[in-house]
Order: sequence, then structure tokens, then C-alpha cells
Amino acid sequence: MDSTTTPPGGDDPRAVDSRARIRRAVRELIEERGLRGTKIKDVLERAAVARATFYAHFDDKEDAWVGGFDLFRIALPPGVPAEGRPPVPPLGPAFAHVAVMRDHFAGLQRHGDLDLPLRIARRDLRATFADAFTALEARGFVLNGPAEVLADAAAGAVLELLVAYAEDAGSTASEPAERAALAEDLVRRIAVQGG
Repeated sequence: MDSTTTPPGGDDPRAVDSRARIRRAVRELIEERGLRGTKIKDVLERAAVARATFYAHFDDKEDAWVGGFDLFRIALPPGVPAEGRPPVPPLGPAFAHVAVMRDHFAGLQRHGDLDLPLRIARRDLRATFADAFTALEARGFVLNGPAEVLADAAAGAVLELLVAYAEDAGSTASEPAERAALAEDLVRRIAVQGG
């Protein structure tokens, strides 16, 4: 099942509740045991759902786990900001997500399970920036190179900043909005001449 499509049950409150319980159980178990150590039977037990209910909503534990990762597909805001700087996709929600998921990130890191979410985040960030830079060029901004190449550079830089922010849980960790503003400025400088 493609997790980007409307799940079976639509907005039925019972279906919404089941999906939420399953996702929470998967996230908790992966934090505790790692991806490889998390078994479907344990997810079913923790979420208190039947096997048929699980498979009515998700293909497997990875689908239940990464189904919400589309937060890295971010639309470019319309128009040009008042200060005249080139608009870039707002990264605040991504940094806010990382701030609240630090324990989960630490569990993934501890179990060596960061590859899949990082690949998905990089893919989605790259697509976000490719779309955004193409749109900026169409609006008359002069790019520093081909949109696809710049998208690779911006995705890599932002992903590295997100990982560093996830690892920075100490007193020096700035607010997500501060980190997002710095990342957005970096993306602007990567993409647009005079950005």
C-alpha cells in the first residue's frame, strides 16, 4: 500500500485511532529495540490491534514507521517576501520535528537504524529544493548553477544541519526557529546569486 494515498477507512475515527496507535507502537519499539529488533507481533501487542487491522493500513513495519516522513516535502511560499530576499521553503517544521524526536533519533542511532529515514529525508529535501529552485528561476532569480545540482547541495547541507541539531540536546541547542532561519539563509546562499 502506498502510504501517500488515502488509507482504508478514510477518516473513520476508529481507523484514525488504529493508525495512530500502530505508528506510536512502531516508533516506541524501534526506539527501544531498533528496526531489526522490532517484530510485527510486538507491534500488534503494544498497539492492541489485530494482524488484519495492521495490514489493512500498512504494508510492513517500515511503512508504518516512515509513512509520516513527508514533512520534508515543503512548498515554496508564494510571492517574494517583503524584504525582497528570494523565498525558500520554510524549514521550521522540519527543525521542530527534530526537536521533539531527539529521543527517537538517539534510539535509531544507538541501533544503527538511521540509514532509511536519512535516505527518505534527503530524497524529499532534494525534490523540495529542485522544485523551489526551478520556481525561483521562473520568477526571474539567477541561480548559482543548475537547479538539480543546487538541490543536491542544499539537501545535503540541510540534512547535515538537521542531524547536528538532533545530536545537540544540551544547553547550547537553539530554538528550532533559530536553526531553521540559519538553514534557510544557507539554502538561499547556495541557490541564488546574491542570495
